Amino acid sequence: MEIATVSAEAIAATLLDELLLDERAETGGMINAFHLSEVNQGIGMIAVQLKMPVAEALSRLRATAYSTGQSIWEVATAVVHRRTRFSETGGEGE
Repeated sequence: MEIATVSAEAIAATLLDELLLDERAETGGMINAFHLSEVNQGIGMIAVQLKMPVAEALSRLRATAYSTGQSIWEVATAVVHRRTRFSETGGEGE
């Protein structure tokens, strides 16, 4: 039971990290990271860089965000601004 609790807490923390605070009243103070244009653009760029379907590129983006302790938005923004590039041979790199 303890393992399940720890796992649930880790998953919840990761999901909550994907929500960003937003000052616009119509969003209720939070927006889903996947509704940001940088995230969609970053996923598309990763798909092109790795020559893979968009669904796989999304998985790669999420895995990179989780493994580096960054938000999905932060990783996607780095891809869009060409600070991070994914390669077929070794994941993401600078």
